[in-house]
This record gives sequence, C-alpha cells and structure tokens, in this order.
Amino acid sequence: RQFNFDSGIKKSAGVRLRSPDSLFQEVSFLKEKYKIDSFYFIDDLFTLDEEMVNGFCKKMIKHKMNLVWACSSKVNTVTYDSLKLMKEAGCIQIDFGVEKASDEQMQLLKKGTKVREVKETFKNCRALGIRTFANMLINTPGESKKDLEDVVDLLKEIKSNIVSINIFTPYPGTEIFTDTRGILSRDEYPLLMEDPAVLSEKMPEKFRFASHNENLSQFSSSNMRKFNKFLPTISIFFDRNYIKSLMRSKNKKNYLKQMKLLITE
Repeated sequence: RQFNFDSGIKKSAGVRLRSPDSLFQEVSFLKEKYKIDSFYFIDDLFTLDEEMVNGFCKKMIKHKMNLVWACSSKVNTVTYDSLKLMKEAGCIQIDFGVEKASDEQMQLLKKGTKVREVKETFKNCRALGIRTFANMLINTPGESKKDLEDVVDLLKEIKSNIVSINIFTPYPGTEIFTDTRGILSRDEYPLLMEDPAVLSEKMPEKFRFASHNENLSQFSSSNMRKFNKFLPTISIFFDRNYIKSLMRSKNKKNYLKQMKLLITE
C-alpha cells in the first residue's frame, strides 16, 4: 500500500510555473528597492523545469547580480550541469527532502525518487561546493528497525552539510491522514501543534506508525548531533560568493555577529 504524505499538490491540481523573466524581474526589484543581498526560494518545485531554472540563472549571471541564494529541491529534478549553472548564479545551499533511505520506503510514500538519485545529487553538490541540507523522515507507516539503520548508512554516504531528522505526523489534507488509523476529529486538531516525539509516545494509537519500538526522539536527536558536524555546518562561511556578498552587504556587521554566535555555541 502507498501513502501520499504531502498536501502541497493534489492529483487534480496542475502546476503553474513562472517564467525566467518574471523571477528575475522580481529579484531585481527587491535588490533595487530593498537592497537585498540574499534570498531563498521556499518552493520544492523550483527546479522542476530545468529550462526555467537555467534561464533565470543565465540572467543572474549576465546582469552580474552578485547575490547569494538558496532553494528547496528534489534530487531527481537537478543535474550536474544545472547545479553548476546555479552555483555560478550565486546558489550556495539547496535543501532536499530525502525522507527515506530505501527505494521501497520512497515508493511507499510516493516520493518518485530513487536512492541512487539521492547519492548522485549530493555527490554533485559536494563536487561543486554547494552546501546541502538533508531532511529525513521517520515514524512512517510500516517502518522497520532496518529502515532506521538504512537512514544512518545513507547519511554516512551522502555527507550532507546539515541533517534534520523529523518525526512523521499526519496532517489534514494528506492522503495518509485519512488512510491510516491516525484519523483525528476536528476537536483534536490542536494536538498537531505539539511535539511529534511526545505525541508518538503519549498517544501511540494515533501517532505511532512505525512497526519497531525504537525511541523516535532519541534516534532523531542523537543522529542529528552525530551528523551535524561543526566544520561542514559552517562551510558556507568560506564560500567565495558568500564572502563577496558579505563584504558588499550593509548588514555585514549583523552577519558577522551571527557567525560569531554560531562558532562559539
């Protein structure tokens, strides 16, 4: 059985993508009016159309925008060439929803991606000097102890700069919300604001989906400590584009202050 845990796209809904010109004009406006020196595309469909992304990046390069930026993406929507162009256009970080570490688990969640694509994309990002952020998901339906071991093994191999291990909670609007035993009444919706780790332990009949008995909170916290190493985390501070943007920025004093806080923590 398969589950869709993402409420972002409905089966009946289409995707309307913006043109390279539209994106570039907005970024230009923000730079001119608000003097921005960086931005982030909060849209995991940003790299869905390689032609659109390439067109946008070429405009950024041609007009020497000198901005640093980051985005969300799926591992099967970027290639080495598109990543290289993104890097040249100022991209310094990409956040990927990796979620699981086996093709079987990804298929169960209707991810549409393969483990080999994860490995290849992270390898390409590493080669190009793009910082990576890997989002993982545990406590999914039928998840076994072996699946958790696979997560650890995959994280060791892809060497993501930053790792986040999230505990699954079903939200209204997703297929999995109605297809599993974790159905909530409207009066229980406020529970979704609580810590997922607490919910899975306090109300396992509604929020525990994994088939193993491992402590989800402990697995998440211990492995995030393990994989979020100091040097990979601050590697962005040594990126050439980042340094150039920092030196030009009117907010560099604040950025340097934040950098100092991160280093001393």
